[in-house]
Amino acid sequence: LSDLLQLSGPETDTVKRAAGLAKNDLVTAMVVEMTSLQGVLGEVYALDSGEDKAVAQAVREQYLPKAAGGTQPDSLPGKVLGLADRLDSLVGLFAVGKKPTGSADPFGLRRHALTLVDLLISGNLSVSLDKLFEMAAGHMPVEVGQAHKDDLLGFVNDRMMVLFKDKGYRH
Repeated sequence: LSDLLQLSGPETDTVKRAAGLAKNDLVTAMVVEMTSLQGVLGEVYALDSGEDKAVAQAVREQYLPKAAGGTQPDSLPGKVLGLADRLDSLVGLFAVGKKPTGSADPFGLRRHALTLVDLLISGNLSVSLDKLFEMAAGHMPVEVGQAHKDDLLGFVNDRMMVLFKDKGYRH
């Protein structure tokens, strides 16, 4: 993603380090008890361990926005880490046949798709969804066929239409 989005060397280093620490806070009892602390505690633990402030910030921001219209990540590394997380979930779960059906969405993939689009738009990140899905598919432990990627593209496009409609754009 860093190459695709043309991040600078220091931004790429920040994303790589933050990615290595991204989910460490999930193994704590504190986050299990209070899921709203995801990322917040990750940032605290990273700073307490002597990590760079930009790395700690990206660890926290990967979860943003937490809801539609919510606070966006301030840093580019935070946006990129958030994109990577959403892409991993979307591409991986579509590849194993766990796409939402009807009103059932046990993995929150509709929210992930909306957040993915929102992060791209708010970050003014110009990149093809096809390229993003192809890149993420290359990192999956399962085969991601073209039909999975096509299905996912349609799914994300549908979410994009909802997002634009909610923002007042006409069909």
